[in-house]
Amino acid sequence: MADDLGRNPLYIDTASATAKTLMDGTTTMKLKINQIVWVQPTSDNDECEVQQANGDQIYKFDPATANENQTIRFGTKGFWSKGLKVPTLDSGHLLVFLM
Repeated sequence: MADDLGRNPLYIDTASATAKTLMDGTTTMKLKINQIVWVQPTSDNDECEVQQANGDQIYKFDPATANENQTIRFGTKGFWSKGLKVPTLDSGHLLVFLM
């Protein structure tokens, strides 16, 4: 399955050094993120990094156990991001839940 950025949650299964084109057709749309889930990393050595379009890190996952979903929650205030980039996604896929 390819990235699906036109729904909530955003579905991302493809790493890229460039920012994702989002729902408004730009790469710099402001997003209020509730949580990010890395679904089914397959190895203890796999990594996943999520960044804003400008390269500022939002979160870097490092799974403790293979095949165990990893989640970062940003609480009731959420996290404002200007764009979204996933330069590292060794396995599995991401679900980015927006508020």
